[in-house]
Amino acid sequence: MLKEITISLLKSILPKGQVFTDRSSLVAFEVDAGIDKGLPDAIVFPRTAEEVARVVRWAAEHHVPLVARGAGTGLSGGAVADRGAIYVWMSEQKLWDYIFRPIHPASVPLLSVVM
Repeated sequence: MLKEITISLLKSILPKGQVFTDRSSLVAFEVDAGIDKGLPDAIVFPRTAEEVARVVRWAAEHHVPLVARGAGTGLSGGAVADRGAIYVWMSEQKLWDYIFRPIHPASVPLLSVVM
């Protein structure tokens, strides 16, 4: 469990309404489509690559693990925090387009179809 001051610092780097730490939100994200469970310490909903970068810098500075989370349909438990972590919600289509287009242009249309 993260200290309240650490969570407050996380909340200060993103716009209001993009960081959730209430119990009902955390429980809603504790599983994906598989059987594994893991309660996150917080869930963040970045809308831009710059916001993702801020979260990654914050996590590195505070030694907090991050779990990239998509739609939560995985069956292997790969997007589940087994020892607490911050879930980084990556389902914003604009964010996917921005992150993947420079790396692999062919992946953007595929992601658009899948999502």
